Amino acid sequence: MLVKKEHIQRLKTMNTEVERMQSYQEPVTADFQKQYASLVLELEKLNIDLNEHLTGVLNFCQEIAPEHGLQAAIEQPHDIRERLEERAEHMVESINARYKVGDTHTEQLITKLTALMLHIQSLAENDLNSSGFTSMSETVAAARESLEAPNQRVFQNHVEIHLNYIEAGLSQMGNLHAFTEHGPML
Repeated sequence: MLVKKEHIQRLKTMNTEVERMQSYQEPVTADFQKQYASLVLELEKLNIDLNEHLTGVLNFCQEIAPEHGLQAAIEQPHDIRERLEERAEHMVESINARYKVGDTHTEQLITKLTALMLHIQSLAENDLNSSGFTSMSETVAAARESLEAPNQRVFQNHVEIHLNYIEAGLSQMGNLHAFTEHGPML
């Protein structure tokens, strides 16, 4: 967790640096972009590793104390993703009944982007856990992969980068949750 915290801090610092460069209309160097992309990939791998460890711990806890029902209390990433995608489909279908998007591919993209917004809302309103972040990462990957190759880069630069920033902020909030106004009461 300490390594993840350090990576998030480096990502925040790099985001600040990019904002500074943009405000002075300085170009972002290819080397800087490469470092940034490497850091995001390292964070993604770290999240996957942490999730595997957490799943192992949860499975072990379920084995030694099944009467406490830990498995039922913690929703798995696939279940979260499926629930939110289904909710997004219903929302888009409801609105599409009035406005008729017409193009199936566009409707599917709108549904995937709506599901991403529901993921962010779910993470912000509920307890932050690795299952929610894993589910969101899977949804981001599915949305990106559903696009044609030229549009994948646009998605990465204009959607995914902001989602990574939101995810980093939510991760920090998870660490500070006990100190927030709406945090748990002791």
